[in-house]
Amino acid sequence: MSDDIQPVPPKRTSVDTRFKKGASGNPHGRPKGARNRSSLVDEIFNTPIPVTENGRQKIITKRAAALTQLANKAAGGDLRATKMLEEIYARHCKEKPLLSQTPSEPPPPTEPLTEEEAARRYTEALKKAKPDE
Repeated sequence: MSDDIQPVPPKRTSVDTRFKKGASGNPHGRPKGARNRSSLVDEIFNTPIPVTENGRQKIITKRAAALTQLANKAAGGDLRATKMLEEIYARHCKEKPLLSQTPSEPPPPTEPLTEEEAARRYTEALKKAKPDE
């Protein structure tokens, strides 16, 4: 064994294969003006296209056209389109629930009811359930 070769400690690379001082591992880097995937997708989806709707031509984005087609398929009974539309809606429209998610009865009151108020609501519910004959 020669004297100029030193043993390499565990989990380390040899000195010969390491980057030299002041040199990076990606010397040329990302070229100026190169765009990432996100900006390319945004450009593609925001491209305006002409659409004929109700006999009139108007210009909308590809994103709006795709969502309109998806909503039309869902309205026509396509279960896959309905599921995709509900996922998109849940992800982006959190403030308004879908019709399938609306509660069938009003939420409980925040303050406890008095006995008189509870009795009044109970009698109103009975009147609505069984109208006088």
